[in-house]
Amino acid sequence: MGLNVSLNLEGKKALVVGGGKIAYHKASKLIKSGAVVTVISPEVDVLFEELACEIFFREYETGDEAGFFVVVCATDDKALNQAIFDDCDGVGILCLSATNVSHMNMNATANKGDITVSVSTNGKDPGFAKHLCKKFVGEIDEQTAARFETHARLRNAVVRGEIISQDNHALLRRALEMSADDIEDILKRGRE
Repeated sequence: MGLNVSLNLEGKKALVVGGGKIAYHKASKLIKSGAVVTVISPEVDVLFEELACEIFFREYETGDEAGFFVVVCATDDKALNQAIFDDCDGVGILCLSATNVSHMNMNATANKGDITVSVSTNGKDPGFAKHLCKKFVGEIDEQTAARFETHARLRNAVVRGEIISQDNHALLRRALEMSADDIEDILKRGRE
């Protein structure tokens, strides 16, 4: 078990070692997250042709990890994945291994607007995590999405000091159960 966080990978360099379907999915998620992806593998699946990434057709060598923010080991060779992890661990680079212990996991994620749902099974069953994630995000209806947008506006107004309230944290907690219209009223009045 670890700490679930959301990494800002915009413009960060990421290395994916491996060329199969798992490597493709990891590389794809990294690219969608804004990372600049490099792939090292003697061969890659045809799916890689659609990705905006640099590919080196060769085996991984110690030192290849240098200069990367994050490295993903997605080969079918557990010993190689472990060696890559060890290289990264020794120099403080975050590493995700598809087969071994690693610094992190890629959670299943789904979005509805600015709401992101993330589910982890700690690597035990990624397919089940993906299933749950889609189910949970599917339960976010129009009314909930509208309440979220209005609550976010209220939060920003509170942070900027535009709302008068005796207890800002309590107001924001109470607003979680309010309708979008009730929150709008607070925003218009500028006070609770």
